[in-house]
Amino acid sequence: MKKILISFLLICLSANIIYSQEPEWIDYNSRKQKFPQSFYFVGFSWEKIKGDKVPNEVFAKLKNQVKTQISEAMQVTVATTTILQTSEIDNKFSQSFKQSSVSFSNVNLVGLKTETYFHKRKKTAYVLAYVKKSALSKHYKQNIEKKLSQISSNIETAKKYLSDNNKQKALTTLYNCSPIFRDIEQSQTFLVAISKLKAAQVDFEKTNKLKLEVNSEISKIETDKNISLTDLCYLLSNGFKMQTNKINKTIRLVPFTYQDTKMGSEFSRRLYKMLEQKLIQISGYNINTKANLPINDNQKNNLLLTGTYWENQDNLKVIAILKDINSGKTLASVEKELPISWLENNSISFKPENFEKAYANMKAFSENEVINGGLLIDVWTNKGNENLIFTEAERMKLHVRANKECYLRFIYHMADGSKVLLLDSYYIGTDKINKVIELPYEFECAAPFGVETLQLNAQTKEFAKLNTKKQYGYDFISDDMEKIIQNVRGFKRVDDETM
Repeated sequence: MKKILISFLLICLSANIIYSQEPEWIDYNSRKQKFPQSFYFVGFSWEKIKGDKVPNEVFAKLKNQVKTQISEAMQVTVATTTILQTSEIDNKFSQSFKQSSVSFSNVNLVGLKTETYFHKRKKTAYVLAYVKKSALSKHYKQNIEKKLSQISSNIETAKKYLSDNNKQKALTTLYNCSPIFRDIEQSQTFLVAISKLKAAQVDFEKTNKLKLEVNSEISKIETDKNISLTDLCYLLSNGFKMQTNKINKTIRLVPFTYQDTKMGSEFSRRLYKMLEQKLIQISGYNINTKANLPINDNQKNNLLLTGTYWENQDNLKVIAILKDINSGKTLASVEKELPISWLENNSISFKPENFEKAYANMKAFSENEVINGGLLIDVWTNKGNENLIFTEAERMKLHVRANKECYLRFIYHMADGSKVLLLDSYYIGTDKINKVIELPYEFECAAPFGVETLQLNAQTKEFAKLNTKKQYGYDFISDDMEKIIQNVRGFKRVDDETM
């Protein structure tokens, strides 16, 4: 399961610790009846108290878990809408929606409420969290109106600077609109995916007109036609420099990926290396490209620079975003275009290898993706868990961590279509809960190259057996994709890797 970078703005937070009568919401059916999925996002978790644990400490941990459940429920809904339902969204809005959904992470849980209960006899702590979808929708609508007004003001300010021939301040003011646009787009993404609103109901036309106006004003100041990859990275780095003051924190740079696929390419690798150099030279950033443990372990004070690239007629539109890992807030963002002809002339492919097959698998995963029931799994490699790219002869190790007793199934989908069963019904016992476990496999990147997928299933019961055949020391799965993913509980799509 890909670790999601999420921040919580908790407004109207309430919590009541109850020691008397057992609340109805502990029962699954009563909870579903009182908080129907059509009107609420709900999180529920429990834990038996052992040893000398203090209940309040357990409640604090469980509250974080149920908030994560709600945030992930929103993430899953957005991701599923992006992959499966964009054909039902207004055509003009479809690509913009997909672009913004990729970076959807800063979840504001406005109106979140929590309830807690401690069963003394059973020594079990229970926590419930819920938030009305209508309250979230109201918040995001208001945010769109506020941010659009802010951008209009920035445009007028920039024009005034231009009339005074102060191009530097005008350019900085215009670039400062980029993170505001990202904020607006995330609000629009939520309203379309969760509240099922149309483009006209989320001010898409107005947003697009303002974005075109900002880009037009920037083009008057700087020229970026017929640029090379080096020029592109310079413009991206310079754009970030104009939006940020001196940054003392470490910035984690990860490879950019193709559209909404999380898949890389030869262009991704070239862009990654060149952008690292320019961010250091032009922006003066402290860039880290080394592997890290999951975000919640040692990156709380770090920043993340990630991005995507999209086919836009004869160009590739590159969208780069700088985020605060702890809060999820977008600090800066830059959009630039590179002519596809330049890539063709230099024999650089921008689409992932074996793209069609890998994308078909991704859609199959999304169709069967369900929201977890309190079981949270972290998965990462020795290169981390963000937009992974491995090159020939590099080695990969896998690590997992679970918050409850469970069984894990790990399947490796190779570039040639083969499926390898790495681990089946691997048991995470009480002695391994919340501990980092290195899986007993190490892989070396070798041909055939292309997108390869790590699929993790986690559930509280052992898995039904798959049909496998032993070859070269590995268990190759002979079942098709439908057989593999059917009747899976708590399914989470993990990471795509370009090898």
